[in-house]
Formats: sequence, structure tokens, C-alpha cells
Amino acid sequence: MVAYSSQTFADRIKTAYEYLKAKDYDKTRQTLDKELSKNPNNAGAKYIYSLFFLTKSNKAYHVDSSYYFVLGALEDLKNTDAKVLAEWKEIEVTDSAMKAQKAKIETMGYDEAKKKNTKEAYQLFVKKYPTAAQTPDVLVLIDNMAWVEARNKNTIEAYQNFLAQNPNAPQKEEATRKRDSLIFEKETQVGTLQSYVSFTEQYPENLFVQQAHEAIFARETIFHEVAVYQSFLKKYPKSLKSNLCYDWILAFYQEDKSYEAFMKEYPTYGQLDIVSERKSVESKPFFVIFEGKKFGYIDAEGEVRISPKYLSVSEDVLCEGIVDEFIYVSENNLQGVIDKKGNVIVPSEFDEVKFFDTGLFKVHWEGKDGLWHLGGYAITPQEYDDIEILNKYFIKVRKEDHWGLITYNGRTVTPCQFDQIAVQGDGFVQFKQGKKYNIMSNQTLADLMIQRNAKIKATYDTTYLINDQYIKVKLDTLRGIVDVQNKVIVPLLYRDVKLVSNAWAVYTQKKTWQLLNINGQPLTNQNFKNFNYNEQYIAAKTDKFWGVIDNNGKLIKNFEYDSIAFVQNIVLLFKDKKVMVEFPHAKNPVDMTGLRDMTIEKGNYDNAPAYVKYNKNGKWGIMNFAAEPILPAEYDEIHILDKNLFSVQKLGKVGLIDFAGKIVLAPKYEAISNGNDGHKNLFLGGSFGIFHRERKILIEPQYDTQLTAYSSLDSNKIYIANKEGYYGLIDKANKILINFDYLQIKTWQDSIAIVQNDDESWQFKRFLMPKVVVNKNNTNTNTNNNQQKNTNNTNTNNTNTNNTQKNNTQVVKKDSIAPKKELIFTDIVFIKESYKETIFIGSVESTDGQKRFGVYHNQLKKELLPLEYQVIYNIGTKEEPIFFTDKRVKDTFNVAYIRGADGKVIWAKAMKEYDYKRLICE
Repeated sequence: MVAYSSQTFADRIKTAYEYLKAKDYDKTRQTLDKELSKNPNNAGAKYIYSLFFLTKSNKAYHVDSSYYFVLGALEDLKNTDAKVLAEWKEIEVTDSAMKAQKAKIETMGYDEAKKKNTKEAYQLFVKKYPTAAQTPDVLVLIDNMAWVEARNKNTIEAYQNFLAQNPNAPQKEEATRKRDSLIFEKETQVGTLQSYVSFTEQYPENLFVQQAHEAIFARETIFHEVAVYQSFLKKYPKSLKSNLCYDWILAFYQEDKSYEAFMKEYPTYGQLDIVSERKSVESKPFFVIFEGKKFGYIDAEGEVRISPKYLSVSEDVLCEGIVDEFIYVSENNLQGVIDKKGNVIVPSEFDEVKFFDTGLFKVHWEGKDGLWHLGGYAITPQEYDDIEILNKYFIKVRKEDHWGLITYNGRTVTPCQFDQIAVQGDGFVQFKQGKKYNIMSNQTLADLMIQRNAKIKATYDTTYLINDQYIKVKLDTLRGIVDVQNKVIVPLLYRDVKLVSNAWAVYTQKKTWQLLNINGQPLTNQNFKNFNYNEQYIAAKTDKFWGVIDNNGKLIKNFEYDSIAFVQNIVLLFKDKKVMVEFPHAKNPVDMTGLRDMTIEKGNYDNAPAYVKYNKNGKWGIMNFAAEPILPAEYDEIHILDKNLFSVQKLGKVGLIDFAGKIVLAPKYEAISNGNDGHKNLFLGGSFGIFHRERKILIEPQYDTQLTAYSSLDSNKIYIANKEGYYGLIDKANKILINFDYLQIKTWQDSIAIVQNDDESWQFKRFLMPKVVVNKNNTNTNTNNNQQKNTNNTNTNNTNTNNTQKNNTQVVKKDSIAPKKELIFTDIVFIKESYKETIFIGSVESTDGQKRFGVYHNQLKKELLPLEYQVIYNIGTKEEPIFFTDKRVKDTFNVAYIRGADGKVIWAKAMKEYDYKRLICE
């Protein structure tokens, strides 16, 4: 092996370079070939060769060869001796020069490809110059051209080919989306539920499978109730909407306060830990506390459930406590919702949040409304001007004065394009657009909702829902019938159309009636002047006579009657002044000539049977549907009051008769009506009385208003009555128990009432003597007999009563709070008000001129809270009251929540007045 010095190595390259500059191409080649034969990795020689092949005056000009050698030069340059590189630098044989040569050649190739501007030319450029600076751009051009070609064809196959041939194209995602969209549209174009189900099974990886699942979910759960969501889970256990189903089921269970039932039924629910947390505080009322300048929450036992961390709370929470399963909170003057464990349901990002319906909150932000789920996520964005519940299927939404429909899960049913949307009947929706209307069934709307490009048009001047199958429509002056799928049943050709006994009566342009069957086909060939009907038959009139046909056109009664009428399923036949009546349960027609009127009468009580009320020769009677008489036709009026009593009127006076025909109260009253608990209110001469047959109570009319039973017990025999604007208390024998001196009388206990005086103050008033027991000898002295004797004395002179008890050495058995003559309430606020349980907050004027408040309970035998508080109000519920109270202690307030059942302090905090005012309900 012959060794060459770096100087020799460099000189040969310089010599070749000088030959090339002198355009002596033969010597240039000879020199370079000789050098490369001796040293095939000579980067300088390869570079000069690249220049050689790129010289246009050279007959050997060849761009591809030039590019080949410059690539080799750059590769070999990495291993070239530094001394050689220094020598080559004099003739500009450098790394930068080689790179510039490479770039020059690539630019030439790029310019050539651009001139042709074809996908093939660009593909050839990429093949030749894969590392060129232009290659990424050229690849984009290739992808763009292929994309334009695929997009112009816009077929599933075209996009599939594009993805196969251009796997890294920037349009890859769009091509995939368009391909999947076309597949989705093709497979679900019929818009049926089954088409979406089939699509999810065949194309589980398709980008639009989520939309298919949403369509299935929307259609299957259109009726918003727990059983529907449960059914969906069983039917589609692998659905992408399963989690939402669970969330809705939980919302319904929460509404019914059934966390435990939910946990048992759905043990694999993904957020069972949250459910368990909520269960731990289920149904517990929460109340606000204020510590460290922040608000928190405690339960009715005083346990801190949410530590104080909120700067403000709503006034409602301060005044009423929290009985719902969620809490409204405020941060930075924005509202949100948390659960009773402090977990965020709706973030504090809205101007207003309010509970909307089971599982839904309506949120308001900068003038726009949206819906938020109890599970902690948005159902709709905040884009609507208003949102309203329409029915169990749909929610109304408004944009720019136009209404649309969405489902409870936020799916659009129809865009906001209608002036009005309203419920019609139990299963229909009416749309108004301009002056036109249409009615669609809930089920039809549900089907349209999952169809693409389905539109609802308001096309009629008026629409009228006949039943759950048919709609009466009007256009201009003509009327017809369509079914709930808008299929024409009776064309728009008639002046009027009526549904009669499962058939149609149409009023023609000739002003006669024709009868059509339910499918719109002629029922008979006759035209009629008039008709009436019941559920089974149609009575029709020709020019002169009436007859009866059924809804199949069969002749039931010949056309020979002067008139025919129906009273439900009773048929009345009129001929030659004779009236024959066919009762459904009678064997033969009944001759009721002289009949003027007949109605069906039912009492206003549960499971009341119907009776036939008829007017014969101007008088009313009652019979059953077998034509058996109950009351003869001899009364001016009859009404059924209850299961055993009629009110009857004769000569303008009203009395009571039982179903056996026995007179209970002779007709002498102006009116008798039903009261509560079997009482009958009597009215005569502007005065009121009361009657109760079973309790043998009769108080003749003599009072200014209807009497009110003192209690709802069956044993009640005491009444609150009014005379000349004042109330008193009477017993069943009309004896006065409390004089008529009071603006109001309220029930307290058996022997004590609460009365309001002329100055609107309140006090307890005893009206019955309590039981007494004689001391020492263990013998009872029954005061029942004396009780009535001393009643008036009790009302007028309590002192005498007390003296009598003292003189007889009797001991009063305490059955309630004893009325204190000196205890006068300036005001009373009732929390509960019934005989079984009455609770009120009472106030009195104290010696310092300030009001003091206390709480009284008619069943606890004591004051619940004494009259010593400056403020008392109920922040709990009527069922479980919790009282907020305060006492001033120097410059601070001792603030306490007190449980209503026993007065136990569950939270207390001394605070300055400023902080106190933040906690108190104004």
C-alpha cells in the first residue's frame, strides 16, 4: 500500500479543479478518475465531479450524476483529514459548498417538477430527492392533489384509497371523518332505531359510532322516567351512554331519597363512593353556621358537615335551612351547587342557578340559559334565551323569540323556528309558525328526531286534537282529518267534521251530513239533516224521521221516530207524544211519556255509582240503570250528597232524604251542602248551621259563617262559630263554651283554645273543666256533670272556678299549658296548625319595650322555648322545625340553632353584630 501525504492528496484535487475552471473537461475527468481509483473515498474528487457534471458547457452534463457525486462527497467528508480540509478550503471545497451544490441540484429538480405540476412529477422528485428541503412541501402538494381527487369523487372508496396511498397526509383525519360520515349516512339513511343499532354492531370503530349511540339513547329514553333508563341498560349493556343512564337513574333514586336501594341494585356503578357519601347524609337537614368570617353547614344533630369556607350564602338558606340533597353556594358573586359532602355539582360560574327538574339545574350566564346535570356536567351549552319544561318528553328552548324542542338529554328535536310550542292532550305537541299550526304526537316527534333532514311544517290555519289518533285540521274554510302521522283520513273538503261513535260525520257543501267509517269510507249512501250519538250508535234524521245505525252502517232502529236522544247508554225514543226509554239493564223499554229531561247523576265522593236523574211533568226523580225507582218524580231538584243521602227541594225549600226514602231533614232550608268529615252545611235566612247524621248533631242555622269543627277527630262535638264578626266556641248541643268575643279562635287542645282579641293580641282560653281527683281518700270526683253546669262560669269568671277547685280540695290534672291570664301574645306565627299538632312562635312586649319570643307546642305539655329570645324563626321544615334564636350578651350575640323537639342547643357562637347580621334571616 502506497501512502500519500495530505499535501499530495490536496494537490490533485486542486489540479482537477484548475482543469475544470479552464474547461479542459477531458483532463478534469482523467485526473478525477485516477484519484478515485486510488482513493475511492475522496470527498474532494467527488465534489469536483459533481461540479463537472453540472457544467452546462460540458458535453457530459448530467444532473442526476452531479447529485450522486455531491451526496457521496458529503458522506466522505465526515472522515477527511483536517489538514486536507484546510488545503481544500483554498479552492472552496468545503462542507457548505457541497451543501449548496446539493441544494442547487434539488432546486433545479423542484423547479422542473413545478413546471409539470403533476402528481407523478412530484412523486418522482420525492423519489430522487428524499432529503431535499422542498420534499416536505412536495409531499404536501402530492397529498393535496390526491385529496382534491378523493374529495371530488366524495365516495367511501375514494377516501379509503386516499388513506391507503397517503397514510401520513395532513388530510388523514378529515379523510377518515368523511369516509366514516359517508358510511354512517349510508347505513342509517332510513333513520330507524334498528338502522342505528345495526351500524353500532357493524362499525364499532367508526368515528360516528358515538352519534349512533346518542340516537339510540335519545329514542329509547325519550320518555324521561327511571324505568326507561333501567330498560335501556338491560337492552344495551355495552352502550357508550351507559354512564349517563346510571346518572339519570341515580337522579331519580335521589329524588325519592333511595340511595341505599340504588347501591344495592347497581353495585358496579363507577361512582359508588360518591353515592355512599351522599347516603350518609341522606334526608338530613343542613343549616348554616358562620365562623372565621366564612359560612359552613351543620346537620340537625350539630355535626359539622361542611367546614366554613364560603364567603356568602343565599338568603333562602339562611331562612329555611337545606332539606334538598344539594346546596346552592356563592363564590365571587357567582352561583354554583355542591352536594351535602361538599362535592361540586355545578361550578360557581353562573349568575343564577336553580333546580329545574329531576336531575337538572337551569344555569344563567350573561343573559343566556343552559342545563346542567346533577352528575356534574353540562347537558346543553349556555346558548338559549329561555328554557321551559314542556312535558315528560321534551323541553322548550328559545332563541331570538323563536321556540324549539330538545330532549332532557339535550338532543335537538326541532330547531328554534316556531312562534309558539304548546302541549296538546296527554301525548301531543302543537306548533305555531306565523299564522299556521300543526300537531305532532310525542312518539312521531321521537321518530323524527333521529331522522336526518326531517322537518316539521306548520301548514294549517287551525288544528284540533280529537283523541290520541286523530287531528281535525282547517285550511281556509275547509276541514278534514289527519292521523297523528299526518296521513289524510278525511280530505279537506268539508264545512265541518265530527267524530261520532267511532265514525265521522262530515258536513258537506250542500249543508247535509254524511257518515263515513273511521277510515274515511262512506258508511251509508244517505244524507242526513241532523244526528246525535252515544258510544255505540248514531241517531240520524232524514227529511222527516229519525232512525239508529251502528258505526258499521247496520240499521238498528227504523227511520220512523219523531226524535231520538241518548243519555250515555240509555236510548230515548219519541213518537206521537209517547216516550219509550230503553235502559241497559232493563228487560223491556219503559214508558216515560211526559219525560222532559234526563241526566246521569253521581255523588261527589270516591267510587260513587251513577244514577239516572229524570224530569217527568216538571218534577225530578231518581232511578237506577235497571229502571228501578229510588226517588219518585215529585221534587223541584235533587242532588246526591253522599252514599246514603239526597238533598231534595220542594217549593223552594231543601231537605235531606236517604236512599230508603226516609226523610232525614224536612225541606225547610235554602241550601244544604257537603262539609268536612261527613258534616252537612245548612243555610237559611242568611245564616249557617250544621248537621251530622251519624254523630246525631243538628245545629240549626243561626251563625254568620259556616261552622268549623274544632278538631278532625271522629269524636269531635265542638265547633268554631261566628256571630256579628266575632268568633266563639259551641258544643254539639249549641251550648256556648267560649263567648263570641274574639277575632279568631284556633285549636289547641281538648280544653284550651287560642283566641285573638280585639286588639289583635292572642291568649290561651280554657273552655272545658279538667278532670279532678279528691286527695287522700283515693276516691274520684267526676266533674263531667258539673263541667257543663260550670261552663259559662268558666268562660266568664276563672277566679270562681279556681276557688271552687280549692274549696273542694281538688287537684287539677295537667293536660296542657294552663292559660295564664297575664300571658298576652302581641303576635303569633303558626308553624304547624292542626288538632294533632300545633306549634307556634309567640311574642310578648317585655318591660324594656322590646319584643321577646318563645315557642309553644300543644303536645309537649310545656313551653318548647321560653319567652326570652330577641329573635326566633324556623329554619327547618314544618315536619321537623329547627329554631334560630339569639340573646344579646353585652356587645356580642349568643347565636344558637335549637332543635325543635327538645330545645337542645346544637350550635352556638358569640359574634359581633356585623357578623351576626350576615347570619340572620332578614
